[in-house]
Amino acid sequence: PADVADMAARARLRTHGAGSRIYERGERGDILFVVEYGLVQLSTRSIDGERMIAVDLAGAGEIFGEIESSEAVPRDPERPRLLDAEVVETAALVAVDGRDLRALLDRRPEIATRLREILTGRVRRLVALVEDVSFRSVEIRLARHLLELADRLGMADGAKVTLRRRLTHQQLADALGVTRRSVLNT
Repeated sequence: PADVADMAARARLRTHGAGSRIYERGERGDILFVVEYGLVQLSTRSIDGERMIAVDLAGAGEIFGEIESSEAVPRDPERPRLLDAEVVETAALVAVDGRDLRALLDRRPEIATRLREILTGRVRRLVALVEDVSFRSVEIRLARHLLELADRLGMADGAKVTLRRRLTHQQLADALGVTRRSVLNT
């Protein structure tokens, strides 16, 4: 449709290397990002900056920044970001202006429905994360996380599943909200 093509024509494509920070929590922003390829980690840090929890990953075909860019707040069009977004694997990101997105959502209810499904999935993952951190042991959390990674990022070869990328103990610890030592002792 013409409205999607029009929005796509105004969107910007940029490539970011691993370790690049796309935005930080608290920064003002009104851009939705679509991952063309690569992997972006969404996370939050403790107030002292010492600890980090990886909240979600966005890979090829997925979006992030949808919360701030889909909010229609006339007095404050650029809402503070809720999370940090950092590139884990070199990524090409399509940046879509929030005004364009909101106009498209008003005209195309089926796209609004899909965005609601994405937001609902993210909320469900956040609730599961809170439950894990609050009620489950590190061993169980690590096992669940590895199964989720295998499901999202794994390549099956018979009964064996290999992740597309290597993870460090620190990355696993960050995803679980624990120390590296806790992962090593598990």
